[in-house]
Amino acid sequence: MPKFSVLIPTHNREDLLKYAIQSVLVQDYKDFEIIVSDNASTDGTEQLVKKFNDDRIKYTKLTPEKSCADNWNNALSNSTGDYVIIIGDDDALVPGALSEINKHIETTPHAGMISWGAAMYYSPDYNEPCMRSAIELTGEFTGEVLRYMAHDVLNAYYGYYAVDNKYPPHISTVCTPRTVIRSILHRHGTFYELPLADITAIPRSLGYATFLHVIDKPLTVIGKTQKSATTRLTHDLQSWKEEYPFKPVHTIFKGNYSDNAYAESLLEVKFSEDRFAGYNIPDDVYYCRYYNDMLNASRSGADVSADMEIFIKTLDQQPDNLKAEVYKFMAYKNFTGLISQSFLWQTIWFRRFYWWLTGGKTRVVFGTDVGVNNIGECAGFIHKHWRNI
Repeated sequence: MPKFSVLIPTHNREDLLKYAIQSVLVQDYKDFEIIVSDNASTDGTEQLVKKFNDDRIKYTKLTPEKSCADNWNNALSNSTGDYVIIIGDDDALVPGALSEINKHIETTPHAGMISWGAAMYYSPDYNEPCMRSAIELTGEFTGEVLRYMAHDVLNAYYGYYAVDNKYPPHISTVCTPRTVIRSILHRHGTFYELPLADITAIPRSLGYATFLHVIDKPLTVIGKTQKSATTRLTHDLQSWKEEYPFKPVHTIFKGNYSDNAYAESLLEVKFSEDRFAGYNIPDDVYYCRYYNDMLNASRSGADVSADMEIFIKTLDQQPDNLKAEVYKFMAYKNFTGLISQSFLWQTIWFRRFYWWLTGGKTRVVFGTDVGVNNIGECAGFIHKHWRNI
């Protein structure tokens, strides 16, 4: 069996998938397999995979089209590696990534859950012209291996906050031991669950670990394209809803929005095992995030009037301190929303000013200025230059 299984679920993205596959094949650590799980693609995905003609690539296709979680689970069930990494079909591993991860595994007995940093690459045809071909790094990278208590990472998930851009990890920056996956499969019968497969799988896996080890350097490039889920939340909300349909059971509000799906996923984990009983989503955080979801949806053209009416009625029945916090947040988001809707936000100089003003540590260079034309080339650029961006 190989040391690593790299899962790449895909659906109708042959133009992006080729870079994801190639980024794994060029790794200098060679003990891996690639599992491409094709969710009923109607483009040339199958032909693309066959052209690589590499025995380390396993191709499997679902028909008819299934849910995102089903496709991810299909990839997992066809894998055999000791450690599992999943990347998006619009993402790429940085050269040397598997060697870095393997080095930590070999030098750290019972390493458990491992994650690492990421860069972002905005495609040349990205929806927002000022970010096209942008290479973005957020936070400072030390190049060291950091260790965090799994309990603290879980608190960050349930509190909807991030710590120094180290955790919670992105789904494409996580390595999970097969032993943890087997324990979860034995107990639950599945690993990735709806509504958000990553927000059920990673927190649940952390519940079986003591630490999260973070290799503090960018080893993945996360692609931002017109087809990315986060992009469609802003520019094509209906297609996002079609890909991630869910009927909330645990959440207070029932709207089909991304942060509500996030909350529903976390609560599904919470109520699934006693080990998660102590984790809670703070009421003020939940209310604020739900309002922000509705605000973003309305700005993308969705009719949220019915959900907004229910929200305001429910909020007005809450304790005064909760109402005060939420109404303060609503006023703030209404103001910052005006900024994001203005022509200024569509200029890179204003975004850089805003990031500086709000204390962010976001750095941006443009691929057109450094000879980078696609995410594959971006991965190579990050490998060589991440310390100097």
